Amino acid sequence: MEKLWQDLKYAARGLRTNTGFAAAAIFALALGIGANTAVFSVINAVLLNPLAFQGYRDPGRLVVLYEKNPSLSLFFANTMPPRVRTFRAWKKESHSFVDLAAWQDATITLSDVSDRSALRPEQVEAGRATSNFFPLLGIQTRLGRNFTPGEMDAGSNVAILSDALYRSRFASDPKILGKTFLANGHRYEVVGVLPAGFELPAVWGGFDHKAPKLWSPLNVNPGGDQENAFSLFVFGRLRPDVPLTQARAEMEVIGRRLANDDSKDYAGFGINVVTVADENVGPDLRRALFVLQIAVLFVLLIACANVGNLLLTRAVARDKEIAVRIALGAGRWRLLRQLIAESLLLSFAGGFAGLLLAVGALRIISKLAPQDAQGFHELRIDGPVLLFTVAVCFAAGILFGLAPASRAWKSNVNETLSRSARSVAGSSSRLRNTLAVVEIALSLVLLIGAGLTIRSLALLMGTDLGFKRDHLLVMHLSLPPAKYATPAQLVSFNDRLLQAARTVSGVQSAALTTALPMRSVQESSFDLPGRTPKPGQVFTSDWAMTSDRYFETMGEKVLQGRTFTTDEAASQELAVAVVNQSFAHMYWPGEDPLEKVFQFGP
Repeated sequence: MEKLWQDLKYAARGLRTNTGFAAAAIFALALGIGANTAVFSVINAVLLNPLAFQGYRDPGRLVVLYEKNPSLSLFFANTMPPRVRTFRAWKKESHSFVDLAAWQDATITLSDVSDRSALRPEQVEAGRATSNFFPLLGIQTRLGRNFTPGEMDAGSNVAILSDALYRSRFASDPKILGKTFLANGHRYEVVGVLPAGFELPAVWGGFDHKAPKLWSPLNVNPGGDQENAFSLFVFGRLRPDVPLTQARAEMEVIGRRLANDDSKDYAGFGINVVTVADENVGPDLRRALFVLQIAVLFVLLIACANVGNLLLTRAVARDKEIAVRIALGAGRWRLLRQLIAESLLLSFAGGFAGLLLAVGALRIISKLAPQDAQGFHELRIDGPVLLFTVAVCFAAGILFGLAPASRAWKSNVNETLSRSARSVAGSSSRLRNTLAVVEIALSLVLLIGAGLTIRSLALLMGTDLGFKRDHLLVMHLSLPPAKYATPAQLVSFNDRLLQAARTVSGVQSAALTTALPMRSVQESSFDLPGRTPKPGQVFTSDWAMTSDRYFETMGEKVLQGRTFTTDEAASQELAVAVVNQSFAHMYWPGEDPLEKVFQFGP
């Protein structure tokens, strides 16, 4: 240890006498090591140790279950939210899981909060969950209790609050348990508060990150009005002795049995089982992060080649010094150790500077990341990231220190002392040229990749979305079912709302829709008169209901025919539709789609 300390002190003195060389080497290494540290920090937070699973019990055994059908659209082909009746069948027939639990997303409006009724109404994202949902995840309430099985029946108005809603709407009231609030026209009693930091994993391959602020019981008993609605998210916990492949095989058998017993509703449907860790991120982000890690690894290799070249140039000037030391009796292992110590000192100095750059980069990434980018707002340099940085520094120091060390090891004392400086310099040119070629090759790979990425981004940004985004304002409404229970009441509210919105100064056009483009997906099946789908196939399409003037408000082009009239949009009897070009080409290829008929719903 004392000899190593002596080597490091000697290396430090040598670098202080050549500050220009040291500064250039440390700067190059700081860029390479800092970039690798920053990207690995993202991978560690998002993929390896997602903060979304804080407080979860053994998250590696958690899975998400979907229905699947290849005849559905690409979005839902493998990730169809299960039906309530399907969930009951899975829970009854499967043996690979400790338990299965379900939840359903919703939107509610808080009207008043007990004695704080002066607060304005607030629309919040909510969730309905089975009584075993939070125990399945291993989550315990910080205040109060979980739902009981008896509260799963319809009409049990109890609620569990998220920590965020507890602090913002209820002012962290320590006596919150047992108090009531009004939501969607019904009064709920608070029975629990979830712990701070609890987050649900993303669903649909990381596409949708839901964050309910309020939870109520989910009724999955037979006889409900949503028996066949594809509306649940089902989580399961694998038994300790059951691998994922065995669970998938069992669910495939259950899927085929359901299809045989009920071909009308289950023909063509199967079951998809995905780990929560994979589902939380999704393949696209996972692939992008690994590609980015490879790219910054190339940056580090270029930096190592640069520093290796600098060290070789410096080694040429030190050839006679090393030869003299060998002639005076210094062992080659001793010299090799000292040269490696110098390389490691440079590498760790560059690593320290790289850590400072990585901290700044992570702050920028956290600020620029989209609001719903899970894990990107809690990036930090923690223990695993520090260990990764130390390993990278050690590997880089060895890598770029090999060239000068091997030169010193192979040096011939007599030849070196008798050669001129020019011949000494010429003897290392081949290795330096090789390093230069490596640098150029890696730089070209990065340059081509960056050019393709920029080109793809430019094409993406220039894509015609089919509607005009400028000067378009969107508002989300959720009407309380208790107050607006009949279609007539809904129509009356919609009419009043549109009339009021269209008279606002500066508003050119206003309309209502149940789904926004590129935001909402509502897929349902339909029938085509005279056409029978193939066995296992289902005619499906994404759809939305709109008021009149919707297409004009969105700035969407009409290629054939016309849009809805006011009477058609307000009528409960006139069944008319506007379809897009893809729909027309898929189901009536080469035909005029106007006045074609399809049966959608009743």
